[in-house]
Amino acid sequence: MRASEGANLERAYLCGADLTGTNLNGANIKGANFKGANLEGADFTEVDFEEDNIDDSLFPELFNKHNLTIDQLSNIKSLYGAKNLNHELETLRKNRPELFEETDDHKWYRENFIQFKS
Repeated sequence: MRASEGANLERAYLCGADLTGTNLNGANIKGANFKGANLEGADFTEVDFEEDNIDDSLFPELFNKHNLTIDQLSNIKSLYGAKNLNHELETLRKNRPELFEETDDHKWYRENFIQFKS
């Protein structure tokens, strides 16, 4: 599945969705709920993981408001350029640093496409 680059998924209810291999490059996922979604091979390049300004003391059991788990994100293709990962999700940077590295696909896009847009 290929979502359009920069897709607006704000507050999308994606619980249990099969998003295998989906390109979420630059998507707006603010308030989106990914609980139980299959994210194997999904590309979260340059996604901003900023969460809603919900008082954490009201929902202490939720460590991230997108309901993403470390297991889900461990199976994705890329977190290259992702921003605002919370503390728990930052542990992936230590355990799976390759998820945060620029891939050959990213390099090709940057070198061949972005230069033509300028």
